[in-house]
Amino acid sequence: MREYSPIMVVLLLASTRSFALEPLNRYLDSASGKAFENREAQAVASQREDETDRAWLRLAPTFTATASYTRNQYESVARIPVGAEFREAVIVPADQRDLYLYLTVPLIDVSSWERIGSAKRARDAARAREKATAVDVKLRVASSYFNVVGAEAVQSSAKRSLEAAEKNLSYVKLRNAAGMAQELDVRRASAEVERNRQLVTDAELQ
Repeated sequence: MREYSPIMVVLLLASTRSFALEPLNRYLDSASGKAFENREAQAVASQREDETDRAWLRLAPTFTATASYTRNQYESVARIPVGAEFREAVIVPADQRDLYLYLTVPLIDVSSWERIGSAKRARDAARAREKATAVDVKLRVASSYFNVVGAEAVQSSAKRSLEAAEKNLSYVKLRNAAGMAQELDVRRASAEVERNRQLVTDAELQ
């Protein structure tokens, strides 16, 4: 059994009526956004873009803030003499609140630089593959399109030839019945009809 690509199937379904295909540009535009190969290449390129962005983020400064609350059963207070007076200093409060702030700034990170370089190369390769895939899909769409158009033209020509051969056979049979043509002429006309039928069958198969 002959196998057809998805692109060829679309064109064959669209050509159920003789020469009913729409302009080639219509198929090319549709394939640009709907062909599985193009969609896959676009998704891979988008993924590589995200990976490059994540690689750059590893070099960005990071800031972290953490807060905590502690309820102590007893408050600890120290009395500190200052001259003739005493001042109280709270060592452990009853309600203790703590805030921690962290700022990390990478200065030298060779591994991140290498990851960024690798991500960039993968991104560029994905972009190039996306463009190459788009061109390849267009070429295959155009090739399939003209194959269908050519097959329809051959089929139409073969049908006209068959009609002409059948009319010629009828004419030769009439002449033979009138004694104006030989049996060999009838057989030749019959053979011509069968040959043209075979051509029509071959064209329909294409």
